Amino acid sequence: MNSPDSVSREVILAGVAYVALLGFAVTPTTRILATSLLPVPLIVLTVKNIRWAPVGMAALSALLMAVLGYTWFSPLFGLVVYFMGWSMGEALKSNRAPYQSLVVGTLSVVMLELVGFAMLRSMGLDFYATFRTVLLESVQQSSSMPQEAARNLIADLVDRVHLLTPAILCVAGFLISLANVLGAKLILGPRSCATGLLTQYQLPQTVVAVYVIASVALLFPPGDSTSFWWQACVNAAYLGGFFIGIQGLSWCWRMVQPMRSKWLILVLLLILAPIPFVHSIYILAGLLDLMNRANRMR
Repeated sequence: MNSPDSVSREVILAGVAYVALLGFAVTPTTRILATSLLPVPLIVLTVKNIRWAPVGMAALSALLMAVLGYTWFSPLFGLVVYFMGWSMGEALKSNRAPYQSLVVGTLSVVMLELVGFAMLRSMGLDFYATFRTVLLESVQQSSSMPQEAARNLIADLVDRVHLLTPAILCVAGFLISLANVLGAKLILGPRSCATGLLTQYQLPQTVVAVYVIASVALLFPPGDSTSFWWQACVNAAYLGGFFIGIQGLSWCWRMVQPMRSKWLILVLLLILAPIPFVHSIYILAGLLDLMNRANRMR
C-alpha cells in the first residue's frame, strides 16, 4: 500500500472517481447520489498527504453546484465536502476507527439537509405536498386500490414522514457519512484502517436508556400527536432503535467471523434488515450485547 506504484494507483483512482462523480452530478437522476459521495476522493487524497488537491476539489464542487443553479447553497456544500474529506481522511490515516469523524460527518450532512429544505421552501416548493402527489400518482398507476383509500393511505404515510423528519435526516446523514468512509476504504485497500468498522462498533450505555425511556413513553400517547414531547419521543425511539439495531448486526457479524461464507452472510443480514420483524431481532440482540459488555466491565 505504501509503495510508489500503489500510492500512484490510489491517487489516480481517486481522481477518476472525482471526475466520474462530477459527471454524474450534472444528471438530475444521479445528482443526489453523486454529490453525496464527492468526499470520497478527498478522503483518499488526505490519507495520501496530498494537501492542495482536496481544497481545489471542494472549490470545484461548490462551483459546479453554483452553475447548476444552487447559488448561495454552493459555498456551504463545498465547505461540507472539504470538512468531511479532511476529518475522515485524518481518522483513516491515523489507523483508528473513524467513529468520531462519522459523527462529525453526520452533523455536517444534517446541517446541509436543513439548509437544502430551507432553500426549497424559499423557492416556494413544499416538499411534503410534492411527496404526497408523487406517491399518489405512483399508487394509482401501479394498483387498483380505490382512490379514496389510496389518498387516506398516502396521507397517513406523509404524516408519518413529517413526524419522523428529524430522525430520518440523522439516519440519512449517518448512512451518507458511512458510505463515504467505505468508498474511501475500497480505494485505499483493506489495510486503510486498523480496526473493522462493524466489528468494533459499540454504542454508549446512555443510548439504551434514551431508547427505553422513549419507547415506554410511546405506550401512553397524548391527545395531541403534534406536541413537542410526543414528536421528540417518536424520533428518539426511531433513532435509538436504528443505532441499537446496528449493534445487533455487529454482534451477528462477530458470531460469523470464523465462517468462510461470512461475507455472504453479511449481505443476507443487510438485505433482511429492513423487514420489521428482523429489525426487531437486531434491536433485541443489540440490547443483549450492550448489557453483556456492561456486565463484563464491572
